[in-house]
Amino acid sequence: MVSQSLSLPITTPTSGAEAFGEGCLETGFDALRTVFFMGMAEVSPDPSRRSISNPSLFSHAPAPGTIAIMTGNIVLIGFMGCGKSSIGRRLASRLGHAFLDSDELIIEAAEGRSITDIFAKEGEERFRERETRALQGLVDSTSIVLATGGGAVLRPENREILRRIGTTVWLHADPEILFERSTRNRKRPLLEVENPRTTFNTLLKSRLPIYEAAADLKIDASGLSHEQTVESILKAIGGGISDGA
Repeated sequence: MVSQSLSLPITTPTSGAEAFGEGCLETGFDALRTVFFMGMAEVSPDPSRRSISNPSLFSHAPAPGTIAIMTGNIVLIGFMGCGKSSIGRRLASRLGHAFLDSDELIIEAAEGRSITDIFAKEGEERFRERETRALQGLVDSTSIVLATGGGAVLRPENREILRRIGTTVWLHADPEILFERSTRNRKRPLLEVENPRTTFNTLLKSRLPIYEAAADLKIDASGLSHEQTVESILKAIGGGISDGA
C-alpha cells in the first residue's frame, strides 16, 4: 500500500536519467553478487559467482516491514554532516539491500588505519586514489546502498564510476545544520584547521555545483528526521510503500 500520510519535500530528478539505471532488479540477498576491491573478494572463473571474503562489511539483515520490491543500487552523495551513513543504513534495511560505506572500505583496505591517519601520513591525493580504487571495485555490485565520503565526487573519474554503480541521490541540508553535525565528529581531517568554519564554508561552496551535476535526485533533509529522509528518498524513486496493510 502506498503511504499517503507524509507530505515531505521531494525534488525531481536533476537530469533526464531514469530513476534507476541499467543492471537493476535482482531478487533478494541470495542474489547479491558483489565484486569488490583489492583482495576483498575471491573471484571465481565464472563472473556470476563471487565469494565475499569479508562479509562483516555488509549490513544486510532485512528489518521487519522491509519493502517487498527490489530496486537497483542507490548511491548517497553529499557534504559532511548530511547523514549519508545513518540514512543509508536505514534505507538499506527498508529495501532489503546491503549497506556499504566507502570510507569503511578504504579503512579495511588500509588494514584498519583511520581516515585521519591516512590523510595525515599520505595526504589527500593518496587518499583520493584509495577512494577511487574502492569505488571501482563496486561497479558490478547489485542490491546495495552505498554511502560515499563527502569528497568522493571531486574526481571526474569517480563521478562516472558512481553513475555506473547506481542511482545517485544527493542529500543536502541547511549549511548551519551541516556545520553543527560535522563539528560533533572529531574525525574530520579537513576541519582540523585553525578556523574550521571558514574552511567548511569554502569547501561547501566549491562542492555544491559538483553535487548538483553528479546527482540524479536531490533530497533536502533540513528539518527532517532520518526516517523522514528515508521516506523522502523512497517516494522520490517510486518506492514509497508503507509497512501497513
